Amino acid sequence: MPLPMQSHLLRVLQDQTFYRVGGTQAVRTDVRFLAATNRNLQQAVRQGTFREDLYYRLAVITVTLPPLRDRMDDLPALAQHFLSRPGKLGLHRRYTLSETALQALQHYPWPGNIRELENVLTRALILCTGNTIEPEHLALSASLGPSTREPDTDALLRSYHESMEAHSRKIIESALGRNGWNQTKAAADLGLQRTYFTKLLRQKQISGKPPKTSFTDSSHQA
Repeated sequence: MPLPMQSHLLRVLQDQTFYRVGGTQAVRTDVRFLAATNRNLQQAVRQGTFREDLYYRLAVITVTLPPLRDRMDDLPALAQHFLSRPGKLGLHRRYTLSETALQALQHYPWPGNIRELENVLTRALILCTGNTIEPEHLALSASLGPSTREPDTDALLRSYHESMEAHSRKIIESALGRNGWNQTKAAADLGLQRTYFTKLLRQKQISGKPPKTSFTDSSHQA
């Protein structure tokens, strides 16, 4: 947060007043602030990038939440939460997580924390053609295991997204092929709404028409 914005927030906390954009009259408010960050604010204060007075205004009650890899007991409940929202993706099934898939999730180091877990399960919902999510739907890298070396999060997530994109395209193209390139039937085959399926085709630049077959005349004159 830029320092000028921090000063505005501090004024709201101290005086419980603010000005609307373009306004000249103070507006009084009575709100409770809940703030979250993945930064070390005490270090930011020492570096001069976060106001000390604002820090102590916010830090009335602090809760430190460990990374997901340090609280795997919470993973089943978190996974169930993310799997309970297929309607937001245009899906109409109830999904469950197989025991082997749950074990795969619990043995993964989660460098991207809960946001990565949400992305993994969201893509699993899209790629799963049945009602049970298996390890192959998670597309977790088998080479990722516990390590004492700090993982390169950006590289891992980039590799993950690239592999998921390729796998997603393959699933969609296979569904089209199985259904004679009938988009309505392919969408139903994958448990997707037709409008969402069409949107996926545009996003992934997948042609909705069958590939052209080329023939080569192999005959030759004697």
